[in-house]
Amino acid sequence: MTLWFHPQMEASLENWIWQMVAALKSQLAQPVNVGLAEWVTLAHTHYSIAVRNTRLVGQEIAALLQWLEESVHFSPSNVHLIGYSLGAHVSGFAGSYMSGKHKIGRITGLDAAGLLFKRASPNDRLSPDDANFVDAIHTFTQEHMGLSVGIKQPIAHYDFYPNGGSYQPGCHFLELYKHIAKHGLNAITQTIKCAHERSVHLFIDSLLHADMQSTAYPCKDMDSFSQGLCLSCKKGRCNTLGYYAHQEQQSKKSKSLFLVTQAQSPFKVYHYQLKIQFINQIEKPIEPTFAMSLLGTKEEMQKIPITLAKLPVFSVHLDNVAADIVKALVAVTRLWGDRARSQAAQRNARSPTRAWMRGKPDGWELDKR
Repeated sequence: MTLWFHPQMEASLENWIWQMVAALKSQLAQPVNVGLAEWVTLAHTHYSIAVRNTRLVGQEIAALLQWLEESVHFSPSNVHLIGYSLGAHVSGFAGSYMSGKHKIGRITGLDAAGLLFKRASPNDRLSPDDANFVDAIHTFTQEHMGLSVGIKQPIAHYDFYPNGGSYQPGCHFLELYKHIAKHGLNAITQTIKCAHERSVHLFIDSLLHADMQSTAYPCKDMDSFSQGLCLSCKKGRCNTLGYYAHQEQQSKKSKSLFLVTQAQSPFKVYHYQLKIQFINQIEKPIEPTFAMSLLGTKEEMQKIPITLAKLPVFSVHLDNVAADIVKALVAVTRLWGDRARSQAAQRNARSPTRAWMRGKPDGWELDKR
């Protein structure tokens, strides 16, 4: 059974709620009962009051699950709670009120609310102790004056940070004019909701595109991931974003995973790593001095610009259109750009330059000498 918890919101239920319910009902191989915990009256109030109400609603949900177990022997281990924003913490409180061996099977937190939950103890927010498996997707954790819409700290067994978790493609305030054209006076609200709500659409996307699952990689932060330092899935270190996440708990310590997505569904991109050896260390970043061309079995994808930083490792991302153009990779070619700006890089590059790429999830690896 899957129970879905909406956030603090407008007085009416939004369309994506029914999209979530429909996806859960129609896309899963096994029949599933889907329930919606409607707490609009308690959520549509002053934020601090709504925060207090999350614990009350969670307690009521726990009582319902305990009643189901006692009356019809329905095990809480078969329950999957999905909560968005404040609803994520409602799910956590429901799990925390389940006693003893009667633990909930899984809780998914979708951009769990950050305001008044940041640095709270595990007993006062969603935490890994609330279910047998807890996963969380963070999509709008950018802080302003110490406050953020979504919580940034790890709160689950697996914490997913698409695009770093701060902003999302197509949701930046630079897109405000587009949102004004589409939403009018509600443009600013919609711009904020865009990134916060992206967590929901990423989860729905994982149900609607079961053949295009997004792999996330364990990494220290998004900067390290962007440098291509974390594209290894050895020893089962990676996991899948969304409904089909592997439900493993190797330790109680939260594991943070990163990935890049597109701005619209299907959100999946393909992550590749390029590494070049240099004889001498580059002292400062060099603006794009060359591009990379991927030659595939179908066509050639050219002019992917590369910026050389102190660490000569790069992460390259292809969306589904580009990946379809390339298909299976055959070769990688360097395309040196502006001569004056590229001389420093060429002088430091070992001759011949050794470059290799690793792609996921196809698992190919190429050495070019």
